[in-house]
Amino acid sequence: MEALYKADNMEIYDEAFCSALKVDEDLSTDKQLVLSGPMVLKALSDQLKQANASANSNVKVSKTSCKIYIDRATNYIDKMEIEMSMEQSLQGSTSTADATMAIEFTKYNGDFTITLPEEAKDAVEIE
Repeated sequence: MEALYKADNMEIYDEAFCSALKVDEDLSTDKQLVLSGPMVLKALSDQLKQANASANSNVKVSKTSCKIYIDRATNYIDKMEIEMSMEQSLQGSTSTADATMAIEFTKYNGDFTITLPEEAKDAVEIE
């Protein structure tokens, strides 16, 4: 079986999310623990394969990393940062892009009302 992704001494074959996170002593504080390291999202890899096939191009992700900030008092995740670098080759031309995504987690155990959409009321339950 060929590895889906190889980087930073990791070989990923079939995982939804894989990461080699470690405690980041430089970013961690008394109130917050920060884990950081390389990561792979299988969904992203699948999307890139489809895009490459349909556009006759070649997109390569050269770097992906993740930082997870955890509140030491609650052990809840406060935020997550994902960074990636990509390179695309198309008809002899190459372009690069860097992207950063930040996700904040708030209102744990909040009082929420969830309204089921009308079209979902007749859905078949999957067990």
